Parts: sequence; structure tokens; C-alpha cells
Amino acid sequence: MQFDAQACPEVARFSPDGQMLVVGLINGFIEIYDPKTGRLNTELAYQERDEFMVHKGAVLCLAFCRQGDYMLSGDQFGDIKLWRLSTGQCIRMFESAHSDGVTSLSFSKNNDQVLSTSFDQTVRIHGVKSAKALKVFRGHTSYVNGALWTSDGQVVSASSDGYIRVWNAQTEDCLRCFQANPTCPEFKRPIHTLALLGYQDHFLVSDRSSQIQVMNKQGEILKTYRLSADDNEPPEFTAVTVSPKGNWIYAVASDQFLYCLNVLSGEVEHSLKLHDKEVIGLHHHPLKNVLLSFSAGGELKLWKS
Repeated sequence: MQFDAQACPEVARFSPDGQMLVVGLINGFIEIYDPKTGRLNTELAYQERDEFMVHKGAVLCLAFCRQGDYMLSGDQFGDIKLWRLSTGQCIRMFESAHSDGVTSLSFSKNNDQVLSTSFDQTVRIHGVKSAKALKVFRGHTSYVNGALWTSDGQVVSASSDGYIRVWNAQTEDCLRCFQANPTCPEFKRPIHTLALLGYQDHFLVSDRSSQIQVMNKQGEILKTYRLSADDNEPPEFTAVTVSPKGNWIYAVASDQFLYCLNVLSGEVEHSLKLHDKEVIGLHHHPLKNVLLSFSAGGELKLWKS
């Protein structure tokens, strides 16, 4: 799939049932495609009428509720919208939820709260019914690129300042602050990926380096996955996603290659070139062995993993 330069993908996600490929574009539009054919889904009446979900600025992040019937989107100006996917109707507008672009979104377990992160260096919890910020977590000194809820209701966030912070979701207090790579405390690499692994509050952390860490919320490194190079410095990871069963890590590096790492052995089992231009994002299908990737050139590809 090739998009125009004025309508390049900024984010792309499969719906929880895998039936929709939702793409957020730089021009503010959100388009839904059939992942089987790669064509625009015209079975949705509003798209058949050329009516689309839209923001006033570039769409930077998407998130679905567990059932997949509602979706959140965040834009470059700090607005968040809640959509009903079957009708394309915006049923809630979180206007100026952040003072800068929204970088990640997720629903709470009961779908009654929204966790968001932003270029404005904050993490926030919003009420779905009120569309108002309930909690604001301050402490990061650069862009916050991702956050997640733990099983006991705490919040973990990761930032371009190189730090992970664990927060008390009730008091907004920072309980712990640690680096993804504590062996080099003077060199803080931006953390671009924070993903929960299983039910033990272990999470995957990837920064602009040639290694990926599995950590817990105490800051302990449980496992490290590395790229090796024979002659030169290995490339740096830029985007990472995990297979639904948690047995594979798919990581894109600065050389635009995809590296498939076996979670148990830690070995790179396969690698292939994805795009000629910088790979912006990567996401795994929830039910099938299919990956999507998209690049700075507006190219979006589906791969059988």
C-alpha cells in the first residue's frame, strides 16, 4: 500500500478481532482497510460515502477497547477522540487533553479511564464519561513515549529522557525511577517502546541501542536481547513489537531490517529488509502470523511472519 506524501501513515493498528487495519494519517484522517485485501473497507457505510473519522492535525496514536467496538485516537495538538467504529461517530472529545502531541493511549481494564502520554512530558489519566483529566503525573524531562497499567493498578511510563518511572495511580507520586540501561548511567538513550509481557508485570523495554531488555517494576533486568556485528557497531533498534503468544520479538533496526528474536533462546532466527526508507512503525496481527510495517516514504506493507 502506497500513500501520498500529504497523507502518510503516522500510526497503524489491527483491531482486536483482526478484521480491521486502521491507519492514522499525517493529514488528520483515519482510514480503515481490509487486512486481507489491503483495500479501503467500504462495508462501513460512512467510508462508502467518503466520510471519514478526522482530527484537525496529524493522528499520532490509536487504541482499542477490549471488545474492539470503540477506538481512541490522539493528535499532534493534544486532542483525544473516542469513536464508535461501526458508525464513525465521535462520541467523546477530550479537547486539549495535553498541551502537545499525544504519543500513546490505552483503555483501563473496565474501559472507564484512559491512560495517555505526550510530548508535553506528562502522563495523564482521563475519565471516559467526563473527558477530563483525573490524574497528572509529572517528572519526566523529555517526551513520554509510552505508559501502561500494572496488574495492581500502578502506572509505568517510559520517556526520551532515558528513564522509566513507576507511579502510584491514586496519589500521583513517583515510586521508582530507573534507566533501561543502568550500566551506562551517563549515556541516556531515548526509550521508544514499553510493552507488557504476560501477567507478571514484566515489560519489554527498547531504546535507541542494539539491545532490548525485559524488566520488572523494581527496575531489575530479567533478560537482555542483543544484536551482534562482526566488524562494525550493530544497528540500533527503532521499533519493536511482540507476537500475541509472547514467543517472538520482532524488532526493526536503523538499517531498516526486521530481526526476529526467539524469546526463549534470545537468538535472531530470521532477518529481512522491510523498507528502503526509515521504518516508522510495526504491529502484529492479534490472531494471525501477520505483521504490518510502514515507512517515512508513505509505504505500508503486510508480512507473513
